[in-house]
Amino acid sequence: MNNRTRMKALCTVAISLTPLLSNAASEQDGVKACVQALASQIAESQGAPVDYRVGYDSDVSAQRLDRRTLFHLSAKDPQSQKVVARADCIVTSKAEVKKLTVVRLDGFDARESARG
Repeated sequence: MNNRTRMKALCTVAISLTPLLSNAASEQDGVKACVQALASQIAESQGAPVDYRVGYDSDVSAQRLDRRTLFHLSAKDPQSQKVVARADCIVTSKAEVKKLTVVRLDGFDARESARG
């Protein structure tokens, strides 16, 4: 294979990978999707809209999501800062919520259960 043919092959491979790479979302996108899903679920159970934001103390990077990523969420009352809901959320690499599991407030979330 000569150099020109190799370059064409490499360009073809690079061009074909571009859609795969552009579809991958960041952890920030994944957390945002999970928070929106949890807020929707809380709003539905309360019968009223819920304001929400991702807390400043959240440890979320801009790195790309894996095929399936698990996030642990805690919803706090803005006045008292008391945790009012907890959930484990699984998202795809495109930041689509695959599963949202509400966790009992007095129970363990998946991260704590895995430790002990």
